[in-house]
Amino acid sequence: MTRTTWFLACVLLLTGMIRPLRAEEITPAGKHLAEVLDSMQVEKHWLAGETVHWRTGKPDPKGKQGATHCSAFVAAVGARLGIYLLRPPEHSQELLASAQHRWLEKEGREHGWKLVSSPWKAQELANRGVLVVASFQNPDRHKPGHIAVVRPQYKVRAGGQGTGTRDYPGRQGKPPEHHRQGRLQAPSRGV
Repeated sequence: MTRTTWFLACVLLLTGMIRPLRAEEITPAGKHLAEVLDSMQVEKHWLAGETVHWRTGKPDPKGKQGATHCSAFVAAVGARLGIYLLRPPEHSQELLASAQHRWLEKEGREHGWKLVSSPWKAQELANRGVLVVASFQNPDRHKPGHIAVVRPQYKVRAGGQGTGTRDYPGRQGKPPEHHRQGRLQAPSRGV
């Protein structure tokens, strides 16, 4: 996780908030971001193994990419919020997550993205309503990377710090190896 990349963009107009948030606090803008994410019904769309339209996650018989769709979902979230992130048609859905990671590092600043210093800061920003994404570029350019939206949430780790916990069945709470690799980064509006 020390090399995971965190990127962010401003989602709402409430970017001028300076007061630090407690880990369990979610602002009205953060609640709105959570509502937008919920409204996209990711559990019903962008299903692995199906070819889907990147913007809606609904089946697309003309599609070519049928593996997983993390990058298409993140691109759709950005589009829904009016925040540009590399997406079709500028890049196909194939190996899009790694391409988005490279794009964020090389061109993201030009589009308002900024590096986030830590997972705790990423969670605080998401709780404020800022779109934050974590990305991983697979070192094998022929295999997919991963990208995900940091969701506003109340959960914190024991001791009151952290971005929340996630269960990894059969892994004694440890994420898969590809989730532990990467470096921390993020883009510029809303920080």
